[in-house]
Amino acid sequence: MHEAAIADELLQIIEAQAWEHGLTRVERVALRVGAMRMIVPELLKAAFEVMAVDTVAAGAALEIESVPLVARCGPCAREVAVVDHVFLCPTCGSALREIVSGKELDLMQLSGEGGPG
Repeated sequence: MHEAAIADELLQIIEAQAWEHGLTRVERVALRVGAMRMIVPELLKAAFEVMAVDTVAAGAALEIESVPLVARCGPCAREVAVVDHVFLCPTCGSALREIVSGKELDLMQLSGEGGPG
């Protein structure tokens, strides 16, 4: 379950960002996750919830936006949603070699409460 490793790394980033921006409590975390990351959102949320205990992100809502896998065909320049790992252009039959989206793993937003300041 690589979701636990991702949750651990995410919490390290959250702790650093919270400190940098004076947040004493993180209430919401927004992620963009590409299909190629093979992340199961429910597992990532569960791992995050357990691992966030006793951190600045304890009880924070983890929102995950899924990004589909899309590739571009070189010969006909068509962008194609890749389904079932079939990297072939349905128009010309060429191999889809350029990934347009689907590799993302981005922390998009943190929100929470700041301390006295």
